[in-house]
Amino acid sequence: MDLVGAVLPGRRSRALARRTAVRRTGSLLARSFEDFSPDAARILRAEISAGLFITTFNVFTGPFTGLILRRDFHASPFQIACASSAGAVFMLFSLLWIRAMRRSAPLSFVVWPGLLARAGLLLTPFIHSAWPFAGVLIMAGLMNAVAGPAYSAVVQNVYPRDQRGRALALGRMIGSILTVALSPLAGLLLNLLSFRIVFPAAAVVGIAGALRQRGMRRGSSPEASQESVEWNRVIEMIRRDPSFRRLLLVSLLFGFGIWLQVPANPIMLVDVLHGTALQLGVAASVGGALGFFSNRYWGRLVDQRASVRVLSLVYLAGALTPLVYLIGFVLRTPWLILGTSGVDAIVSTGLDIVAMVAVMDVAGPERAVEYMGVYLTVAGVRGVIGPMLGAFVIQHGGLAGVYVVAAVVMLLASWAAARQTRGPMPSAIPPRVPRGSMG
Repeated sequence: MDLVGAVLPGRRSRALARRTAVRRTGSLLARSFEDFSPDAARILRAEISAGLFITTFNVFTGPFTGLILRRDFHASPFQIACASSAGAVFMLFSLLWIRAMRRSAPLSFVVWPGLLARAGLLLTPFIHSAWPFAGVLIMAGLMNAVAGPAYSAVVQNVYPRDQRGRALALGRMIGSILTVALSPLAGLLLNLLSFRIVFPAAAVVGIAGALRQRGMRRGSSPEASQESVEWNRVIEMIRRDPSFRRLLLVSLLFGFGIWLQVPANPIMLVDVLHGTALQLGVAASVGGALGFFSNRYWGRLVDQRASVRVLSLVYLAGALTPLVYLIGFVLRTPWLILGTSGVDAIVSTGLDIVAMVAVMDVAGPERAVEYMGVYLTVAGVRGVIGPMLGAFVIQHGGLAGVYVVAAVVMLLASWAAARQTRGPMPSAIPPRVPRGSMG
């Protein structure tokens, strides 16, 4: 009886603590929306609700595609590279998507390509070899690449510059909470059930998220613009803008470091570390937890400091991933992916927020979409060449050679970005207006 009396109060106190944490989280999120204009807050709510569906889809699919390609279909480094670099091919045509967006609402280029990208996984029950599965991933990559410039245009339209980082961070923080909660379940289900069951179910959820994104339309002004893109003017702007050229160079270096590792990571996970889907799920949950805090950190930091300065810190953090993988050749434990997943979460949230804001800062409000198109085109170049170069290095220099080269290139990119920001820099961030002021 004494034992029961001792246990029950402990359980009640833990339940009370969980309820208190939930209430505090809800109160914090409710106060967060007060920082935005009514129209921006409405769009942010729509984006967050769509993001919950899309994050669920990503949690149950994204971390496991490379594992399935290598473990279930015995894909070669070349097949993994092809599946990974497909989206980069479409990025090469980003300026063409901008021209098309000028004739219609950019939001439609976010919604419908995203829907098609997720719908492709409905075909997985009928796939039994590497190339068809790679083909589904290639189609998804191509469709997602179309949405990049369009999403930048939507963000540029609806969020003021001094609130943009926090708006992007808030949505991703909520997504990180969901990632923490669902990732172990995703790994467990993929251990117990076939991916041919889990992936189609996740695709249905992802399609629902794409349809929910239609609520992100801005009510105060039309999104479409009839002004055509003048390609000569874009080229001339780049030629006369050394800041943007330097930003393109450092992003090219860092991106090569990331893409070099893409064909190596599934091989490292399956052949060297012998990881399982459950371990990947736990690692993704750890990454989601770190992503929650890093989203808030990067969002606030980029709202307060020059974005290229912050980008150099993101690049420095990114160089840790290949170094952790190199340790894996000595330790050979699958739980090492906890470290790589955590670093990747911190870096991906930083790139997601900081890189976009950096391009917008360099471009200014009148040229942001065109500059983002050029930025994504360059990203396409590194995304096409990087995985193929990585596969070449694996075949001729070994798996470890990929991570050595990647670490050197990424550290060089961080150093170059830091040098770019030495000395006083003009800030694109307008002075804050105190709340309650009439301006």
